[in-house]
Amino acid sequence: MAYSVFVTYNFEGSPYSGGTSIGINESIHCNYIQKLETDTLAGKDLNLYFDLNAFPFLNPLSGGATTGWTATKINAIVQVVPFTGETATTDPSQWKVIDITNQLVGTSGNCITQTELEDTVFKLTFAQINAAPLYDLTYLDNPSSVVGDDNRLALVKKPSSMEMLRPI
Repeated sequence: MAYSVFVTYNFEGSPYSGGTSIGINESIHCNYIQKLETDTLAGKDLNLYFDLNAFPFLNPLSGGATTGWTATKINAIVQVVPFTGETATTDPSQWKVIDITNQLVGTSGNCITQTELEDTVFKLTFAQINAAPLYDLTYLDNPSSVVGDDNRLALVKKPSSMEMLRPI
């Protein structure tokens, strides 16, 4: 059976230990949702990574930075559906959320830094995804194809920043 795997992410913040927080404590997921297709899930992991300079306004609250936003947690938001092709879509009530903060490379403190995000390849197994709690998006319009507009949940076609690999 073939599958489509839809992936996005969100950040969470909490008051910084010094009492300063910049940004929103709970955020909505990123509107850019990547789609991968695979013939099987057996023996495969989902790897996510971010491009260089993808988060220029992420503020680590160090070095005197006073603008931007902060994050203390990053979540992968994933849905696997047993369909492929242009018409494969998601069920807004069946997204899964997985905290991947503990995979950050070189964590330096309470706030996530751009360097930590750029230096990390996040790995998810399909067992982790299946066991994860639901992330409900039923309050949003669900697109009917792999295109989007500014007012809807977008399933975009763009260079992939994730891949499925068989573990070595």
